[in-house]
Amino acid sequence: TEFDTEDFTVSFYFKPIGLNGQQYLISKRDTACSYDYDFFVKYVPDSRTANGLLREIPQKTVSVVHTINNSACWQHLVLVRDDTRVKMYINTKLVSDLGSQTRIDLTNGGDLTIGSAICRGANEVPFHGLIDELRIYNRALDDEEVMDLYLAPDQIVNPDTLIFLGTTIDIELTNTCADNFQWTPNSLDISSVFVPDPSITPSTQGIYDYTIEMTDILSNCTARDSIRINAIDPTLLDCENIYLPKAFTPNDDGLNDTYGISNPFAVQNLISFEIFDRWGNRVFFADDVFHEWDGTFNGQMVNPGVFLYRINHICNGEEKVATGSVTMLR
Repeated sequence: TEFDTEDFTVSFYFKPIGLNGQQYLISKRDTACSYDYDFFVKYVPDSRTANGLLREIPQKTVSVVHTINNSACWQHLVLVRDDTRVKMYINTKLVSDLGSQTRIDLTNGGDLTIGSAICRGANEVPFHGLIDELRIYNRALDDEEVMDLYLAPDQIVNPDTLIFLGTTIDIELTNTCADNFQWTPNSLDISSVFVPDPSITPSTQGIYDYTIEMTDILSNCTARDSIRINAIDPTLLDCENIYLPKAFTPNDDGLNDTYGISNPFAVQNLISFEIFDRWGNRVFFADDVFHEWDGTFNGQMVNPGVFLYRINHICNGEEKVATGSVTMLR
């Protein structure tokens, strides 16, 4: 891409190691050491500040700045020039968005430099650390496209979960450059505490928090993530008591958007879970105890109101029926 007046996007991951100076991550500056018609991204370890700057002349400059306050070792930075706007994203989040009255012209004869800059000023130094996954686009990416570039490094893929005793969880990590892994607590329930992807099989009922620490030989940064596992002893659950919420709100706000059995592990054998509207029409059926209703029928959202449910299940060898009502709200 040409760094002149056109839109562009620069995306990369960086992992700081050095602690001194204002460190250049990427830059393009004229070889005559002119501080006009240039752009750069710098990182200041002392303040954990990232700064992206586009400058035509001192009076026509846009500088986006953000202090990184997360504990991740790898940071994903995206700088977008979209017409007169300059946007900076850190780990998919738009952290700064500023603009100028007209497009800034960045035309200069210098090379695009990764990890440094020519004609550095006082206390300005090359980047001391790692840079990876550098991508340059000759257009402005939108929020969704920026999101798609995020690899979520050094994280556990598995969500917090509820399982029966005796069930094994196979841990999976996202992309990582770590060389060493340490899981805590050091439990017999973990197949190995020194691998990135152990198997975990809780042996007694309870809620367990397992934490992994990830390090490499190049830096002193330790990445951490954890998973919570709630292990249930099925012999202690009472299949006579099936619980369901009194209401739900399928409005895509991430809260109570679906309706289902609140204690599915108490159901020994589900025959059917049905929901009916006020006229007796069946709008939902499931024979999977974990299947929940999203408030639709034949692909269309039904009108709010009161619905009836009926659950047929086997409890201690006998067929049982549980009935009740639920209110759908918007």
